[in-house]
Amino acid sequence: MCRVLQISDLNLAVEGLEKERDFYFSKLRDVEVLCQEHENDNIPIVTQILDILYATEVRTTSQLYCFLALWRGVINIFLIMLTMHFSIFCH
Repeated sequence: MCRVLQISDLNLAVEGLEKERDFYFSKLRDVEVLCQEHENDNIPIVTQILDILYATEVRTTSQLYCFLALWRGVINIFLIMLTMHFSIFCH
């Protein structure tokens, strides 16, 4: 029974994280669309925002910390899902 509660708690945690991820992705997408609409207007902040959104490499220490925090979250979600998978099928 304890494992069932753990799995239930993990499922709720994953659902919460997925909702949060989707919420912030939606916000970023809205910002991207807004910036794309004004991309040719020579507005410096628009160019800077698009540069950040489309960056493929880490350039500064703060970007590195953000990148590492993001991947730490992704890895944690993967480990939770992996744990759930093995808990369900191994017991």
